[in-house]
Amino acid sequence: METIDRDTAGSPFHLSGRTFLVTGASSGIGRQVCHGIASMNGCVIASGRDEIRLRETVERLDGEGHITIGGDLTSEEDRARLVDGLRPVDGVVHSAGVSRLKPANYLRPQFLEEMQQINYHAPLLLTAEMLKQKKISAGASLVFLSSIAGLIGTPANAAYAGSKAGIAAAARSLAVELARQGIRANSVAPGMVRTEMTEKTATQLASGALDADESLYPLGYGEAEDVANAVVFLLSPASRWVTGTTLVVDGGYTSR
Repeated sequence: METIDRDTAGSPFHLSGRTFLVTGASSGIGRQVCHGIASMNGCVIASGRDEIRLRETVERLDGEGHITIGGDLTSEEDRARLVDGLRPVDGVVHSAGVSRLKPANYLRPQFLEEMQQINYHAPLLLTAEMLKQKKISAGASLVFLSSIAGLIGTPANAAYAGSKAGIAAAARSLAVELARQGIRANSVAPGMVRTEMTEKTATQLASGALDADESLYPLGYGEAEDVANAVVFLLSPASRWVTGTTLVVDGGYTSR
């Protein structure tokens, strides 16, 4: 990862003196978001199911004061424990999620429910509990990870696309509802980026399908850092007049 000058106090992108909760922080985009926040002098509370990998994430961050709180956010008990252990934060990045392909004729209630529980219910219920307990500071920024799958049609992706379109719509509603508190809510819709999750998805595709898909991206596939940079922008004072929007980060795919 490119080294960033940590003297950021004079920059509108600085996060100095601010604390952020990042879910799904043990790998992929979530882990890279933690690095992005720390590089801009922010403090990270990293959450995820794999506590060993969470500790690895935090140990590699710039700066001090970062902590981990493990747990499964689809569990009401774990969500409550997470919120109880939080101090008020200046932003939340809802990065925890799952992506699985399933043709329409194979869709079953259990699969649909699991996709919704992880990608849609968990981030909204966590947000609700944090608001109830006043763990989101006035002027905070909420960032939800959506996907371009929620904007375009892709085969065998109805369940995932629906969950991601839903979370982007929820962010727009929250933006209006929470504006009086100065709390902003946005979503980021990445295209295909190289992470462990997308590599697992790729194993479900026919040989050569991934290369064919990448050829449709004018700038090729992205990296987790590309998405993390967009998230950090939405957390920072540089985006103080941005709320209720979906920032597409897809190397030009949806511009075709």
